[in-house]
Parts: sequence; C-alpha cells; structure tokens
Amino acid sequence: MEIPNQLQSTKLEKDMGRFKAHETSIWEVLNSEYVAEKKRKEMLQQFQSQSITLQQLITATAEKVEEYERRGAKPIFKGLRKRISANDLYKSNIIDQTTLSEISKGEKNAEDISKMETVKKYLEGSSCIAGVYIQKTQEKMSIYQAMKKGILRPGTALVLLEAQAATGFIIDPIKNEKLNVEEAVLKAIVGKELQKKLQSAEKAVIGYTDPYTGEKISLFQALNKELIVKDHGIRLLEAQIATGGIIDPVHSHRLPVQVAYERGYFDEEMNNVLSDPSDDTKGFFDPNTHENLTYLQLLERCCKDETGLCLLNIAPKGRSHVSADETTKTTFQSSFTTISAGRYTGQNVSIWELLYSEYFTEGKRNELLQKFKQGTLTIDQITTIIRTTIAEKEATEKDGNADSFLFDEKTTELFKSTKHTCKAGTFKDKTVSLWELLHSDYITEEKRNELVKQFKDGAQTTETLITIISTIIDQTEKKSSELKLPGLRKQVSVAELYKSQIIDKSVWGELQQGTKTIEDVAKMDTVKRYLEGRSCIAGVYLESLKEKLNIYQAMKRGILRPGTALILLEAQAATGFIIDPINNQKLCVEEAVSKGIIGKELQDKLLSAERGVTGYKDPYTGEKISLFQALKKDLIVKDHGIRLLEAQIATGGIIDPVHSHRLPVQVAYERGYFDEEMNNVLSDPSDDTKGFFDPNTHENLTYLQLLERCVRDEKTGLFLLKLQKI
Repeated sequence: MEIPNQLQSTKLEKDMGRFKAHETSIWEVLNSEYVAEKKRKEMLQQFQSQSITLQQLITATAEKVEEYERRGAKPIFKGLRKRISANDLYKSNIIDQTTLSEISKGEKNAEDISKMETVKKYLEGSSCIAGVYIQKTQEKMSIYQAMKKGILRPGTALVLLEAQAATGFIIDPIKNEKLNVEEAVLKAIVGKELQKKLQSAEKAVIGYTDPYTGEKISLFQALNKELIVKDHGIRLLEAQIATGGIIDPVHSHRLPVQVAYERGYFDEEMNNVLSDPSDDTKGFFDPNTHENLTYLQLLERCCKDETGLCLLNIAPKGRSHVSADETTKTTFQSSFTTISAGRYTGQNVSIWELLYSEYFTEGKRNELLQKFKQGTLTIDQITTIIRTTIAEKEATEKDGNADSFLFDEKTTELFKSTKHTCKAGTFKDKTVSLWELLHSDYITEEKRNELVKQFKDGAQTTETLITIISTIIDQTEKKSSELKLPGLRKQVSVAELYKSQIIDKSVWGELQQGTKTIEDVAKMDTVKRYLEGRSCIAGVYLESLKEKLNIYQAMKRGILRPGTALILLEAQAATGFIIDPINNQKLCVEEAVSKGIIGKELQDKLLSAERGVTGYKDPYTGEKISLFQALKKDLIVKDHGIRLLEAQIATGGIIDPVHSHRLPVQVAYERGYFDEEMNNVLSDPSDDTKGFFDPNTHENLTYLQLLERCVRDEKTGLFLLKLQKI
C-alpha cells in the first residue's frame, strides 16, 4: 500500500485541535497548518525508511498539534481588561488562519500582530472623546476639569464620561493615560461623587451579571433583559460602535459586527435603530450648537491633539455662533456630493457631514451657514466651496504632488480672486472663481494640470483660461442636452440625468468623450429605474381560472369592489401610466379611455391622479409643482396625496413632473419634492396611511405591502394581484 493511502486510512483515535468531533486521518493532520512543511517531509521520510513506526508517527503528530494549540491558547495579547490568546482572535475573525498558524509556529510574535491596523482596531479601539480643547486659551483639559470650571454642564460631562467608561477607560488627556474608573478616582481625574455612575457604565466593558443565571453578559444583552434603562444603554452601545466595535466582556476585546451578531451581542433591530437615529436616540449634546447628536456625529466635530486623542472644541463665549435651524439642517443633510480627494474619496457624502469634518474650522463653518441663511450663497455654491476646500487642503498636504506644485500660494490666491459669471451649466447666472471652475466637474484633472502649466509658462492668462473653460462648459452642456432618453412624458437630457445624480461623473465623462453611447446608458439598471420605474399593480390574476384581467375589467365583473379598483387605477395613473396587462401596453389616461381600458366615468378622477406625473398648477404662481408640493399647499386631500406618493416611491422613486422622470431620494429633498416629516410618515405607516385594500385578506396595507403579495407575469414581467376566490 502506498504511504498516502495507508495514512489516509489510518484514523486518529482522539480529538485534536480543530479536528475535534471529526473523524480525521493522520494524513489530513500531517498536511494541515499544525505541521510545518519541512517537519512534515522529515517525518514522512523517517516513516518511509522505517526509522519510526506508524504509532510513533501518530504520537509525534499529536505532539505537534498539542504544541501548536498551546501556543495559540497562550494569552499573549493585551485586551481591555485581560490578556487574550491568538485562538480567541481567530475565533472572533480578527486574525485569519494564516496569521494564527504563523503565531503558533513562532514565525510571528504578539508585537508584530498587535501593530496590524485590523487587530489594533479590535484590541484598542479608536479614540473616544477624551477631553476638551478651549479655543480661546488653546488649553486642553479633562472632561471632569471642564465640568468643575463651568465650561461643560454637569449632565453633558457625565454623559461624556460614561461614554469613556463604556468604551474602555477614563482618559487623562494631559498625560495621555487610560485608567479604569477606580484608578481615575484615585488620581482625581474624576470626582468620587461620580464613581458609582461611572462604574455602572464600565460594566459595558467588564460585563453585567445575569440575575437569573449568574453569567457574565454584554451591554446589549443587559439592555434586552431590561437590566439598564433603554436610552442609557443605546447611548453607550452607540459609543462603542463609534469607537471601533461592540465590546465582548467575556473575551475583553471588540468584535467585528458579524461576530457580535453570532454571539448575541447585537441584532438587526438595534442596527436599524442606530443606523437611522431619531432625536430620541441622539443622546449626546454639542455645547457649541446646543444640538442633540449621536456620539459619532459629536466625534466628527472634534479635533485631534498631537497624541491622536479626540478633543471636543469649545468655542469662546460670546462668539457669534450660527446654529442651523431645522430647514437649513435638513437641506444640508439631504444634499450629497461625491468627493474626489482625502478620506472621503469616492464616497457620496452629505454637505452637513462635510461641513462638520476636520476640513472646516468653526469660523469657516459659521461663515458658510450665515451666508446660506442670508441667501447670499446657495446650496450648490456651498457644495462647490466644500469640494474645492477639501481638494486644496489635500493637495497642500501631499508633498511632491503635481497639483501641489502647480498651485503655489500666489497662483491659488490669484485664481480664487478672479471671478466670472457663467452663462451655462451648473454655474449658470452665478459668479464663481477661476479656482472653482478649474476644480469643477467640467474639467478633468489632466486638463486642469495642462491649463495651469500653460498659465505658469506664460502661454495663458486668467482671461484666456476663463474663455477656454467657458467653451468647455458650453460644449459639454450642448452635447449633454442633445443626448436624450425617453422620460415619462418627454425626452430627458443626459445633462439632466447628471444633475439628478442618476448617472455619475465617470458615465457623464465617457458620454462626452464618445467612449460610451446613449444606448449603453439606456440599458443601465440605475437609469432604467428612474426613467421607467418598476411595475405597479398592473392587473389581477384569477388563480382558479388561470386568467388575467385589467383592473377595470375586474371591477365590471364584480371581482373587485369599485372603491378598491379606483384606488389601484389612481396608483397606476400617478406612477406613470394606465396599464393594459393583456397587450402589455402603457397608456396615458386619455388613451386608456379611448381604448376602453377604463370607463369614461373614471376619467376625471384618474386625470386628477395623473397630475402626480404631469404636475399640478400652483394657483398663486402658475408654476408646475409636484405631488408633494401640491399636498403641502393643500391642493389635494392629505390621505389621497399620501397614498399616491407612497405608490410612486414603491415603484421606483418620487416623480419630478418638470423633468419627467423619477428622482433619487436626496435629489427629491433638494428640489422640495419630499421632506423628513413625510419620510417618517411613510417609513412607519399607521392604519391611517395604509391606503390600499387586500381583497383576499380584507387587510388595509401600504402599496409596497400589496405589491409584495402580487405574482409576476412570466411573459411581461408585470405585477398582478392574485385573487384566490371569485
């Protein structure tokens, strides 16, 4: 018998390492991570030459596994409150099999592994809010000091200190020391009067005791068992996630989200609560703006000191601070832009988040907010300022970068002070700087560098640069307006698709350069979604007869009640077209009446609903307005409007009647076609807003819920409401 076959048929008699509870051959163990290649060859050679017996080979292999496991089980890493083994890190998906093997074989030590960013994140976490930075005196101090000096209110200070305790340690930002609560009290970093409250918060790190089993449980588990107040628990849990991950008190380190789910330390419901925080879950207070924020939002407003600790900036008293009202805040939070430099590279980020990032001082932020509120700057202009500020700061930080070399201080200042009023494109009728034009979406990085180099070589002046850029803008806009796709009621230009964030900068650029055709764009799923939408409830399917009917037919045959049929037809009209599911045709209301798909007695009501697509007329200005705007102006009954709006969202997005296509949510916010209040109404519908009826179960449902109960026609892809009984 060949040696491999012999060893494959020889099963180990005892459980070993990761092979516990598995029937394993000696061959499989020899070829696993437990035995180094060199040692494996040596042992097999000895067995082949009969220097060792089969039993000796088994014994030697078992010793290798035990030695490997001993090394992996040795607590060599520093955790939050105790030392951690490599096996623990492996089981928590913090290190992989290769790294575990390297540690167990002695090829890498704890020091090497602890320096890995992916490991440091879970062993140490990232900085919590460690203290405060007083702008007026340029002084940093601990949270407790700031409270004692009256700089922070006691409640604000306590909440921040509890967050420190629940994320690992109380911080002394002066000496850069991490202390447990008891040590912090002894060293007077916090006062004794706070000790009990902070030790209670510290249980989020060391564990709570389950009163029924006596076992150590996590913060989330204690929250679920109602051992701590809900708001308090959510606040501490959010602070843990914002500083690196949920803490496992049993193993004394943070966890990747998936592992936290598996161990019962987190769930989908809590993830949803923290992903979309309401004012109720914004448990932290900004002493500068007097806003309630999440811990992550407050962290983002901090500055870092020379040690890397995050410090809360405290603005001087009496400085005119501009606080954002709800309208301003909503506008900034719902306006997004894609950043091409720095830590946000490639991300679509809200203007609000960028404004409160490290790229902007409080003074600059206040200035922009003030100008926006006064109406001297639009949201588009602020977006451009933000993008150019980030690009500029990133450029100056990159030594040797070509952009940094080209844009020296003198050139930068000249370009910023050179103004031009644009006649086309995004900047139409706006006065912007040459710097903003050069860093706009119209100019590629390559073209920008080429133009600036020509300027510095004397081949171009600021005037000729403006002329060149204006020509590029005109040509780009002309080409974009000529490239069109069919919308709901009229053609939609590529320029409009770009402005509506339906296509991104790269697709727009490829169309200008001719490397992508309009036909290619038409086939993109993201484009189809906003131009065509998804199927509404197009008709009914009679299961017993295997027959499909249009909604009006079903009503005339007494299969659907008139009220149910009317509401479904109004939803069709408000989402684009009346549908003939037999011939797979989309028709406007007038066409549908003329073809007998609906009766003339419904025409007026359906023409009214169709205005959700074609637009309502503002009686005061005469302008075309959207369904949501008509609802806000009380031009339509609230329940009726909400029903139609919900149908639009369920079938692909809110419809812009001016431009004749659907919109991404953030663009709908910007254009005033949606707001936070309506989003909340539709996100958590009550029986009052469940405006559709299931004829099978007699339940009131949202349009989306009713859509989910439909069947898809295999031939046409249309959704049909399945009727079980006639």
